[in-house]
Amino acid sequence: MQPTYLPWAGYFNLIAKSDVFVFLDDAQFQKNSWDNRNRILINSKPHWVTVPIKKTGLSTPFFDTLICNDQSWREKMIKTIGQTYSKHKYFGEVLPILDVINKDESPYLSKLNTNIILKICELLDLSPKFIHSKDLSLKGGRSERLLKILEGLNCDIYHSPAGSRDYIEQDNVLPNSKINIVYQNFIPQSYRQHNSKIFCSHLSIIDVIANIGLDRTIEYIK
Repeated sequence: MQPTYLPWAGYFNLIAKSDVFVFLDDAQFQKNSWDNRNRILINSKPHWVTVPIKKTGLSTPFFDTLICNDQSWREKMIKTIGQTYSKHKYFGEVLPILDVINKDESPYLSKLNTNIILKICELLDLSPKFIHSKDLSLKGGRSERLLKILEGLNCDIYHSPAGSRDYIEQDNVLPNSKINIVYQNFIPQSYRQHNSKIFCSHLSIIDVIANIGLDRTIEYIK
């Protein structure tokens, strides 16, 4: 999976199922996608929080994508998240994540996102082996590269996001291999959201932690 920004619970469900988790950071960066933004709940409505990105070419890989650090976006984002969740019961358990956003000095989006994900994994007691695809020097189409990753790591089971099913079956590379493909079937269950009468799903994991705490979040993602 690409190291997306402040991922949702389903992202960590995949990590929880994995012995080896590969950050697909040599994939093409997609502006205004989950790569550099995610959603939190403000006044009972989903609201985007976004990391500003320097203008890049269409073929720029994720690991080369630069953050526009000449803006005071970190301070604004931390303030927004703080004002949104400060009165939630478990807001204190979110603070280590905000600390990463505040103190990370890397100019690269993939590094920031990876550091945030690793911190969340630490908090959720998730410890697979983490690998970066950019370190594997892969070539070929999307499915050929995926197969090379799996074979290179001696994997026999691939836990795939459900959204990848179409291209995997269309390319017909993995289905013809010895890899057993297991498509994710994570359905986010409702939980009580502070000051909200209607449950809003598929928000950043921050919303889950702030509302139900780390211990229950560990159960929630699994």
